[in-house]
Amino acid sequence: MQLFSYHTHTNSLGIFDGINTADEMISRAEELGFQEIGISNHLICNPGICEIDKMQSMYFRNYAQAEQIYKQVIDEIRKTALRHKIKVYVGFEVDYFDNKEWLDFFDRMRKSLDVDYYIGASHFIYNNNFSKILKISYLKRRPDLLDDEIIKKGLENHWKNLVAAIKNGWFSFMAHIDQITSKGFCQTSEWDAAKWSVIEALAESRTGFELSTKGLRKTNHFFPENWIVEELNKRKVPVVISDDAHSVAQLGENFDKAEVFLSEINYVNRLKF
Repeated sequence: MQLFSYHTHTNSLGIFDGINTADEMISRAEELGFQEIGISNHLICNPGICEIDKMQSMYFRNYAQAEQIYKQVIDEIRKTALRHKIKVYVGFEVDYFDNKEWLDFFDRMRKSLDVDYYIGASHFIYNNNFSKILKISYLKRRPDLLDDEIIKKGLENHWKNLVAAIKNGWFSFMAHIDQITSKGFCQTSEWDAAKWSVIEALAESRTGFELSTKGLRKTNHFFPENWIVEELNKRKVPVVISDDAHSVAQLGENFDKAEVFLSEINYVNRLKF
């Protein structure tokens, strides 16, 4: 069974959305017999992010402020890792925004931050110029923030943004590529073409993807759905099992079930740092 996880979150600086400290997460990984662990708190920053609720503290609209916070997070994890025996990688789960201002910012971050890896992700919907960026759930919960453009183009732009992130080549692997379906969106066949565009981009770029057991916490299937994993297997796209752990209790959660599924479809191209 895979004895590591690269997609984990902590409560660093009292800002981020994990429940436990880096020390607690690493200690639990050692108890589980993990060979290594990667801690990948969120890197989410864009001036276009609209009103935010419970996770406001880790969403930034100011690039300079965000950079200083990210450096503190890295320093905290690096110092904590010195107290442990297993290998600890430092990464970020990055929400990608395909506009020039953000691309310039993240290019600077890649040169500035002492980071081992980046995970690509998208937790938002967007209007055409990224001046309005909304959490996916706001399509149902915050109608006061919606307009015709975001309603019509938001979901479409979500998938286009994922494809752009993959093609950019900055990410070791992509997180929960169809998580949006768990929110009740893009579940019908009219969205199959968008999903195929992600499959084709992953295959063409050789970018890895995660089989996320978080899906079993939220739905009755992994992220991504089985048929997508099977198509990616045909194209020999590297896969890594992820728990997307936000607490010590979630580390390694359902990895045994993920291993069974990957074995059943003979998925041998596995990603490991």
